[in-house]
Amino acid sequence: MSKEPIIKAGGKVTLRLELRKAVLDWLWALRTRPDGLAFDVGMYRKTDHVDIAAAWLGRGGAGVSGRIFICCPERKDCWPLCSVEESIMAEIVSLKEEREKMEAHIRATEPGLREEGLLFDELAMWDYAHSVNQDYHDLCARLASMENMLYNGTCLQHIKEHPLCNRLYVVVPEGVLQAAELLDGWGLLWMKADGSLREMREAKRHTVPLVDEMLFLKRIMNCNALARKAFLELKVSSNKEKGK
Repeated sequence: MSKEPIIKAGGKVTLRLELRKAVLDWLWALRTRPDGLAFDVGMYRKTDHVDIAAAWLGRGGAGVSGRIFICCPERKDCWPLCSVEESIMAEIVSLKEEREKMEAHIRATEPGLREEGLLFDELAMWDYAHSVNQDYHDLCARLASMENMLYNGTCLQHIKEHPLCNRLYVVVPEGVLQAAELLDGWGLLWMKADGSLREMREAKRHTVPLVDEMLFLKRIMNCNALARKAFLELKVSSNKEKGK
């Protein structure tokens, strides 16, 4: 059951900062730290900002691997306010539970959809799109329609439609959002009471063209340049005030 954190007046900004710090600690604990990182980065649509964007440069010209993080202190930050949002969400969760059952049935009855060459079952990939189960396709269409009703016009939908990097994450306080409630294609991280992160759903890996990888790096570099410029302007202004 999802729950809202108790946020005192003015505490939403503080909670967002705590979520950002948790992401930074999580990234810095990885075996390979990011080669580039920036805050408040615009995506393909510059108006769609993410809290943190991190990039890893491939060795020997192997390309760019990137992750973005959107921090949502409250449940309602994940989608626009509407009078029926919870009823829509309840149906989405139910449809996803039914989809999991159908996919298990498909794996048992249509083994030919399993990708060849993988030794371990937990790593196996299945081509559900070519299943002969029409009920499954009808359910997926209904689920897509419901998610579109809830997420239409949101930053989450825009970024999923044109991601500039491989993995997308939403970060919330523990219990605020369940994995089944989140738009498909996004990973979910919970911030626990001690400030550490718990991965509740792994982010889907998106394939990104080279031109978008370069745009992603450009967005990160531009943000850092603007932040540095603002810092220098503030420092110059402060020195002038002291000199009066």
